[in-house]
Amino acid sequence: MISGENPLLKHAPDLVGAEKRGPRKILFPGLILCVPIGVESLAVPFKPCYNKSNLCKKKGAVEIFCDKMLISLIGGGAMQRTGAVCQKAAAPLKAIGVTVSEESIRAYLEDLNHRGRREETVRFYAAKLKTFYDYLPPDKQIVLNTLETWRQALLAEGYAPATVNTNISAANGLLDYLGRRDLQLTGQLETETAPQSELTRTEYLRLLSAARALEKERTYLLVKAIALTGAHVGELPQITVEAVQSGRTPAVSGSEQRRVQLPRCLQAELLSYCRRQGLTAGPVFVTRSRRPLRRTQVTGDIQSLSGAARVAPEKCNPRCLRKLYLVTQAEIDRGVRLLAEQAYDRLLDTEQLAVGWDELPEQKKAAQ
Repeated sequence: MISGENPLLKHAPDLVGAEKRGPRKILFPGLILCVPIGVESLAVPFKPCYNKSNLCKKKGAVEIFCDKMLISLIGGGAMQRTGAVCQKAAAPLKAIGVTVSEESIRAYLEDLNHRGRREETVRFYAAKLKTFYDYLPPDKQIVLNTLETWRQALLAEGYAPATVNTNISAANGLLDYLGRRDLQLTGQLETETAPQSELTRTEYLRLLSAARALEKERTYLLVKAIALTGAHVGELPQITVEAVQSGRTPAVSGSEQRRVQLPRCLQAELLSYCRRQGLTAGPVFVTRSRRPLRRTQVTGDIQSLSGAARVAPEKCNPRCLRKLYLVTQAEIDRGVRLLAEQAYDRLLDTEQLAVGWDELPEQKKAAQ
């Protein structure tokens, strides 16, 4: 909808259809152009200059050329503008993204190094950006809504809001380095503030018993592997047949790198499971098509034990199992420290009895 003084509406049909009469320029000083946006309209004052070739109808769009800007009215009233003067009508503008390559990611990480970021921080960003790069389509193009769809995909896979925020932050940093802050995703998800439910040792044992009763061996081993090693879900593909045979498995999550010693009982059960499943190499926890389990599959398998184990569903997830491992380790550490302190006190008492300073007889008489 174009409104103002009637000269524009009066001459518009004449300009659109009058190809045979040669160029004709019409000036409308002080015209107000009203551009509808959604259900509202925006009044834009400008000083336009039109001729018959500048006002046209093409594919449902009307483009009006001014001496300062181009305004395209596209079906539905969307408005686009450019800062340069255009000489002929063009098609409606398309969203332009940016292509990301592994080289550009490496250059960004090197820039972080040059700016004095810690090595752990750079490794953390590298892991997040690898996840982002793998998510991108084959052309590795980032457009306006790419980060929003990636955030929704991470949430659908079961990532915690805090983890999702760090992934988006890494991608935003890369886009800032590439000079495309217009493609960044602003605003963070609210993180959970309420205390999470904690899984007790007794409930953990009930989960194992339920898995045995239901003959779900893979789920049984999943529960046990996370609870006994503290592995993140993202580290499960690193529990390979080769790692189980060696008794140690690398665990890399973000910037954290460690090697986990597999308990002998877990190692024996995993080796037996691999032999019966015909697994000779690669990840242990895989689907029937030999693909690593996704995060949602891991959580779904564990939650399938909830009813039979009489454990609340909100406790049947990898996060609670890992927290159980951390709590158990902390309790053992406290117990070991207490035993060490008690042993040290007994040692000092024994030494005191043997070589402690006793008052000499004359010192005792002087004290009396």
